[in-house]
Amino acid sequence: MPVYLDPTTPEGVAAIELEAGKRKLAGLPHKVVFAEPESTAHLPKTDKQRSAAHIWFREVADTLNDAGLERVIVIKALQERGLDMPWDGESFKADVYKPVFQKVARAESTEDANRTDHSICYEGMTRWFAQKFGVTLPLWPRQDR
Repeated sequence: MPVYLDPTTPEGVAAIELEAGKRKLAGLPHKVVFAEPESTAHLPKTDKQRSAAHIWFREVADTLNDAGLERVIVIKALQERGLDMPWDGESFKADVYKPVFQKVARAESTEDANRTDHSICYEGMTRWFAQKFGVTLPLWPRQDR
């Protein structure tokens, strides 16, 4: 099985040189051939990737805050550029619901909601969307519906 060494990092270059030296001393062909490893795109993300993404999200947010770039400005610029995308449940939660929830509940996670936080958010957002955009939001899910 081939060993994949990354020539784009100092560690990878050192490993390549070491491997070539070993092969040369052993009298084996020591020409280094670069090949792409098999794609892992179909595999789920790793815990390290997830952690790295969240670290990056926080760092970008800090950078934007330090630069004085408010969210509305960035989102508007993206929309004007044509990157507007349809809503999905996660984007609505992240972009609209969670910021409202955090103000209402004074909590970071919706997991920390008390029995009235979601009702307060729902009622306020339903009213606001109707007044601002003329959109009637769906009813809050209940077991009897």
